[in-house]
Amino acid sequence: TTAPKEPSVQLLLGKVYHQAAAREVIDREKHQSYANQAFYLLAMIYQRAKSGEALNVMREVNDIQRDYLHRLARVNWKRAQLAMAAGEVAKADERFFIATQRYLQAMSQAVGGKREEIAAEFAILKKEIARWKSRDQGADAAAETQL
Repeated sequence: TTAPKEPSVQLLLGKVYHQAAAREVIDREKHQSYANQAFYLLAMIYQRAKSGEALNVMREVNDIQRDYLHRLARVNWKRAQLAMAAGEVAKADERFFIATQRYLQAMSQAVGGKREEIAAEFAILKKEIARWKSRDQGADAAAETQL
């Protein structure tokens, strides 16, 4: 008696969740749910059968999640810049915070050259935040001296 080679139904279901995660670009919660389900199923398959196919799809799921987080980081950075230009301090602070979170999450899932690319962008973001904070604190100091 030999164990079944591949839990094919589970692998197919993992691939369905993988494809759903790849297609979901609007709703972050749905995207995360699909990606998590795919990763969970594929990890279970890999653990049982050491399936190379499951491992490859798990890597693709990780790439999808990382790219999505990276895109969210860039979007929030851009929104922070727009809020800065409009003088909306609280909104700019919030968007910078979210952008920082998303960059850190994307870097934690990145490998090799992609991690370096994301880290380089993150360094630029940190410098922009530092300039924003120093400008914001300078405006606060000027307001205090006028009082």
